[in-house]
Formats: sequence, structure tokens, C-alpha cells
Amino acid sequence: MKKISCSLIFIILFVCAIQAQTAESLTWIRIESDTKDFSIAVPSNYQVLEDEKGFENQYDVPKKRNLKVSNIRYVTAFENGASFLIESYKVNDLALGFWLFNLSKSNEKSAEFSFNEFSGRTFTKENSDSYTLEIIVGSKDRIYRIFGGARNQNNETLRHFFASLKLNDKKFFTLKSSLEEKIKETSALISTLPETPFTVEKGKKEDVKKTDEKSRNESAKKENKKLVLLYRPLARYTDAARNSNTQGKISLRITFAETGNIEKITILSGLSGGLTENAIRSARLIRFLPLEKDNKLTTTEKVVEYSFSIGGRI
Repeated sequence: MKKISCSLIFIILFVCAIQAQTAESLTWIRIESDTKDFSIAVPSNYQVLEDEKGFENQYDVPKKRNLKVSNIRYVTAFENGASFLIESYKVNDLALGFWLFNLSKSNEKSAEFSFNEFSGRTFTKENSDSYTLEIIVGSKDRIYRIFGGARNQNNETLRHFFASLKLNDKKFFTLKSSLEEKIKETSALISTLPETPFTVEKGKKEDVKKTDEKSRNESAKKENKKLVLLYRPLARYTDAARNSNTQGKISLRITFAETGNIEKITILSGLSGGLTENAIRSARLIRFLPLEKDNKLTTTEKVVEYSFSIGGRI
């Protein structure tokens, strides 16, 4: 009798554990701006990168104008085959900020919009192995970049992410999500999210060939779905590097984890003047779809290079 009772207790605990895990997986965080005119929901396993200082540059468009960008927050997440990135910037010149953020997107399908005192642009890209949607939107002194991608546009988690976007407390999309009744939300201000701890190591440059060969071999098998880089942001040049005429390439060995997050970065070769730090910051924001091996998400490594020259970047 005792054995039966113990077995029943074990089964009950096991079922409770499964239910707890299911409940946890269906809890998302609604991230809001301080003024609460912008909000969007992300899976609770999100990670955060901060850049309070930001940057300042002068542009000729068509006359010289200074752009100051500060109080930057980056939020990344991955769940059920969908990868997300939210960026929040404070700017002193909204029009110039839009020009800068739209600059690298000229080759993608785009459309302008205005919605509840917000204005912006949407970008879509569809490849044989992926689909991405990106929204750049701004109001007053803030610009937000919302990015999401999956292996195809029918991914329900991706759909729910964009369906949750609200501007001035009104839904931006008329999308319906099958997850809407299942997901419970809690809320948090984007400005209060703490930065996520991260691992950076120093490695050897001769490891580049070995890492690249391993990555190619893992992706070559027919039963695999290859690692897909959905979004790779540029790395900013620094005034210190420009003043010292520092140029060259930075090589980073990046661990693309099965969790959909950048797990570790190893510096194989770096540059002075803050360029290595900026390359690492940009690498942490790469959004990707993990390698799938035998229908299972798999951690892999890949070497990524950042090139810097005076007057330009990557």
C-alpha cells in the first residue's frame, strides 16, 4: 500500500511540475515606455542590454545637423522558433533619427505609416529559410525598433508578438493570435529592466578555421536546418579610434545557443579605441534561428568579423 501511495504522490508531483512549466512558458512581460504610450509583450525569458550614454554624430542631410542618441535599451527574446528584438532610443532630433535608422533598410520592402501621433515605417523580408518583419516608429523624443523573425510567417509566437504591439494604448495590428487566451501578461517599464550578465572571453586567432569547419559540417547534413542570421546590426566607430587612425578587423567566435540567445563571445582578434567593445555589443544583438539537428534545436559556434575603416563601418 505504501508503494502505491508513493507512486501516486510521485505522479501528482510530476503532473504539477508539468503544469507549472506550462504556465511559466505562457507568461509574457508587457514592456512599456515610461509614458506608457508604447508597449509590446515578449516571452519572460528575455535578455537586456543597456547603453545609457549612447552616441553623438554630425550628418549632412542636406545641412549639418547633430544627432544625440541616449538612454538606449535593447531587449531580446526567443521562443517556439521565433526571435525578437526591441530597441528604445531617446533622440534630440526625431527626423534625423528616422533618416539614420532607415538608412540601412533601402533594399527591403517598406511602407510608411502614421498611427495615433506616431509615425514610422515597416520593413519585410522573406527568404527561402526565413521571414522577418521590422517596425521603426517614433513619437516626441523617442524612436523604437521592433524586430521579429521565424522560419516562416505562419509562426504563431511571431504572430502573437506583433499582435501585442500597442501605441497610445491601441493595437497597431488587427492580427488575431491563437495564443491570446493562453498567455498571461505582467508589465514592466523598459527603463527599469536590469542588464543581463554576459560572458566574454579571450581566445586564439588560429581557432577561426576550426570553428568555421565545425559550423559548416553541422549545417551540411540533410536532416539539419541551418543556423540563420536574421539580423546583424552594425558596429559603431568611435571618436577615439578615429582620432588614433585605428582601422582593421575584429574576429569574434560566437556561441549561438539552442535557447535562441547569444550565450558567449570569444575575442579572437580585437582593436583598440573602444572598437572591440562596440563589436561585442553589436554581436550580442544578433538575432538568429538556432541550428536544428534531427529536429532538435542545437547550440553551435560561428566566427563573425567586423571591419572598421576611417569614414565608414562594417
